[in-house]
Amino acid sequence: SFHCLFRTSYAILLLTCAFYLQVEVLNVTLHQHLVGQDIAINRTVAAIARYLGGGESVASLPLVLVYVGCSGCGKTYALSLIAKHCPHTEALVASHQVALARRTGDNLLHWLQSTLSSRRPNFIVIDDVDLAPDPANLGPGDQSFSAQLETVLSSWGQSGQQTGQAVIFVLSLSGGASVAEGFALKLLGDKQNVSSSEDVKGLVEAYRYMLPPWLKSAEIVPFLPLTKADVKECLLRQLAQHTPELRARVLALPGGVNSLLQDFRFYPAENPIFSESGCKEVPIKLALVAADSL
Repeated sequence: SFHCLFRTSYAILLLTCAFYLQVEVLNVTLHQHLVGQDIAINRTVAAIARYLGGGESVASLPLVLVYVGCSGCGKTYALSLIAKHCPHTEALVASHQVALARRTGDNLLHWLQSTLSSRRPNFIVIDDVDLAPDPANLGPGDQSFSAQLETVLSSWGQSGQQTGQAVIFVLSLSGGASVAEGFALKLLGDKQNVSSSEDVKGLVEAYRYMLPPWLKSAEIVPFLPLTKADVKECLLRQLAQHTPELRARVLALPGGVNSLLQDFRFYPAENPIFSESGCKEVPIKLALVAADSL
């Protein structure tokens, strides 16, 4: 009847509005917490918004976001923010083999078939995916996690995964840092402070060329090396979460927060602007200062 049709259409409209509101809040959350990764944030949010706005086509194929780039630059942190922001997100760490096998039964396809919901969007975030695992680490008859992932994504629709709901995978790949680092060094050599859309497109295609065929159509999201200014911002943000005593101790150092930057490694040698480890070592440096104050 007309009333049933109206109620159904209204429910769909409300659901669509809720999706877009969720995406906008995710955008704000990522910008508030991730330092120096505007390109990655914008590509993530744009891809999710585009996918959720796809209507009926959303149900036929999943969205696959592939996080690539340097170590310590926020890929894992971004996954954790997405998992916290989106209710019912399934979070896996591919390199934690024992915990992973216990969680999925060493059969990702079967696990997904029993896990995906037909009542709400599905988010699956997977950290530290190795696309070229060492066969020596596999037992007789075992299938690597990347091979299981390939089976899932290559056979989507033929293996009973379709739920009628959006399914979004966010994969963070191990390795591949040299491509992003080379890109950043080229911009530095060209005296560019901001990368253009053409620059980013070239970086994305460089990563796409490296990916196996079953990931060629994924949305590639590059994380670029963090600068000295970015690391300082990380220090300030984490310092704000510590005790007033520690904050006072750091600010009382000759040079204040800048003095802590001397303990980080930056490159290239002739113009050391990019952090070798991103913000990964920030908690360690602050913990050492705290220990010295005891």
